[in-house]
Amino acid sequence: MRIAGIQRTTLIDFPRQIACTVFTAGCNLRCPWCHNGSILGALPENELISEERFFQFLDSRLKTHSGVVISGGEPTLQPDLIPFVIKIRARGLAVKLDTNGTRPDVLEELFAKSLIDYVAMDVKAAPQDYGAAAGRAVPAQILERSIELIRAGAPQYEFRVTLVPGIHTPQRTASLGAFLQSGPLYVQNFRPAPDTPSEQFKHARSFSPAELEQLADILRGNMTGTICVRSY
Repeated sequence: MRIAGIQRTTLIDFPRQIACTVFTAGCNLRCPWCHNGSILGALPENELISEERFFQFLDSRLKTHSGVVISGGEPTLQPDLIPFVIKIRARGLAVKLDTNGTRPDVLEELFAKSLIDYVAMDVKAAPQDYGAAAGRAVPAQILERSIELIRAGAPQYEFRVTLVPGIHTPQRTASLGAFLQSGPLYVQNFRPAPDTPSEQFKHARSFSPAELEQLADILRGNMTGTICVRSY
């Protein structure tokens, strides 16, 4: 595994678990507003954390931690993701996967082997708007297949969208709701970060709480199930 970083403890990223988060390097999307821009590309070996070091850390936390979040970047790009998950589960820990849903073949194998306890899929926009929201087009059938697999195969799951001024207009937000159709969907507010890839968004504003709620209401009008604002 190409591990770019470790968050030693999180109490909010994996519901009902005390977890750590491992961030994998590399992503097949180029969201211009990404808050993890420094790990989107292929990092040099001397900037990566070895699996040995990660599992040494994990073994030191087995008395306090109950889960591991695998995030990125995009974890499903890693060719050794499944053996990595198996090693984690062999230690009695639950596994949550954060994914952009562009590799449904990997999701299908993970679910077939019952290796994932919780999945969070980031849905950037309706498929026709992925060029603007994610920096690259993604065929609708790929996103639809991942959503279908998650709903059918994940023990627990959620969908997430980060709403970004200049990208997520009311019309695009309505299109996203019509595409996704049902939740649970958690709405997150864009936050600029030093390593945000695009200069346009490095110092851009976030939505105000009122603006974010208005967009969430648009989603609620086009979807069923839970639609909740997670961060203002």
